[in-house]
Amino acid sequence: MAVLFVLLLTQTLGDKVSFQSIEKHLTSNFQVPMEKFVTTEKEWVELWGQRQEPKDKKRQHPAVDFDRDVVVVAALGPKPGTGYTIEITRIARTKDEIQIYLRKTAPDPAALKAGGPTSPFVLVKMPKPDRFVRFYDEK
Repeated sequence: MAVLFVLLLTQTLGDKVSFQSIEKHLTSNFQVPMEKFVTTEKEWVELWGQRQEPKDKKRQHPAVDFDRDVVVVAALGPKPGTGYTIEITRIARTKDEIQIYLRKTAPDPAALKAGGPTSPFVLVKMPKPDRFVRFYDEK
């Protein structure tokens, strides 16, 4: 009976997929919310340039071997003030899909700090997926 429970739990949670953080920041030039993969060097260079603020334009994009890996980008788009965040908490592989879990936070409207607009984002590198990929909001 315990073996069956462990098997069912594993199918539900999936096997852990390792990922490496590239960058997480509260500001960017991303003008729309997004959850997507970057699968080519050309897309990567374009995305890296888009995410940078003018003061960061000279920073070179990190190397990624797109024969093996992809870059996952998750961004909230423009927000009116500070207190918003986004992060990738885990990536799992089930028999049917790759699951990417996002934690998005927003400040209590009464506690919203002005501080100017933000546009939080996160970039991670993970092995190239071998099946359908779905993003999930972590509750």
